[in-house]
Amino acid sequence: LIHAAAALAPSFLRIGGWESDRVVYLLEDDATPWQRSYCAENPDFCLTMERWQEVLTFAERIGARVVFCLAYLLYIEKETRDWDGSNARAFLEYTATNSPPGLLYGIELGNEPLHRDRSSNVTRHVLAYTQVREYID
Repeated sequence: LIHAAAALAPSFLRIGGWESDRVVYLLEDDATPWQRSYCAENPDFCLTMERWQEVLTFAERIGARVVFCLAYLLYIEKETRDWDGSNARAFLEYTATNSPPGLLYGIELGNEPLHRDRSSNVTRHVLAYTQVREYID
């Protein structure tokens, strides 16, 4: 797989899609009880930093830059509050510290087709993008 994927370099590895809105980033030292419980109940939607490091290493080995979709809908509680970006911020900080500069090429926030029925407040979404921009800067 490494040789086949490397033959496509330079390339982009996009990680996202409609299920990306259900993912929790499990940073062991900073994990909340809710995150641990969610990951125990939904292991397929729990991205550990060990697994994330494997993805980053793979991307680096094949000469790809990563475009990653951060979870949005999981953290807004169906219009009852603004987006809680604390888990995304910790994830981005981990990534900045543990990957080569430039490997993470782009960030998306949520999978837009799903937002149609669950997030009608455009202002909240814009504020969430503003938070992500601040995290990156």
